[in-house]
Amino acid sequence: MHRYRLLGLLLLMTACASKTPQERDQDHLNFNAKTDLIEACNVGSAFTQVKGSLWIKIKTQKEEMQFPATVQVFGTRLALEVTNLIGGQEATIQITGDQYEVKSPSRPSLNQKGQGSWNGIPVAWAVGAFLGRPPCLSVEALTASQVEGQSEGALLKVSSKNFIYKFRDWSGKKWIKGLSVQEQDKSSTKSNLEFEFERPDVVHGAPWVWRITSSEGELRVRWKDRELQ
Repeated sequence: MHRYRLLGLLLLMTACASKTPQERDQDHLNFNAKTDLIEACNVGSAFTQVKGSLWIKIKTQKEEMQFPATVQVFGTRLALEVTNLIGGQEATIQITGDQYEVKSPSRPSLNQKGQGSWNGIPVAWAVGAFLGRPPCLSVEALTASQVEGQSEGALLKVSSKNFIYKFRDWSGKKWIKGLSVQEQDKSSTKSNLEFEFERPDVVHGAPWVWRITSSEGELRVRWKDRELQ
């Protein structure tokens, strides 16, 4: 992390020599936003496994359900069982890589198989959220990307998409509390995904509460207990 910060600072000092004060101020803001984003994206990166119990809310254009559940994640594999208040099985969710399957004996309309995204929510980012990871590019990709500093966070531009991150302070550094993913075309900008993260763990920063919303569905999680490894 210090290596990226030092290299960026040297490049910034060289570039600032021929710029106006306003341009230099913006460059400093952008540099700080990029280093803050890289550091904030490191939360949860050490974990590959989690198991525990939680409350989960699943919402689609056809159905909405909120029940207790148990979950186990090993790398890119996830197994989640949703139960009702008397312990009966309401649904299961299985994810392997980018393949997923939802089964619900009591609500057949929820039964679904797919790849890549579920109701507009990227499967990989959902699995990452269970592991305490915010949705981010790799450190190498972030370092090479255009990042603009904003009053509450950072704007990352990747092709036709804008990733608008919002920060809060946690343990002496920045922590990602929100992300809006917006798709741009020639005539308009529309929001495709919204992420919200709350209650960072006092030790490692993994959120105890999080929500992912798309135009087609919503996934909301509130952990009761968990073990991260």
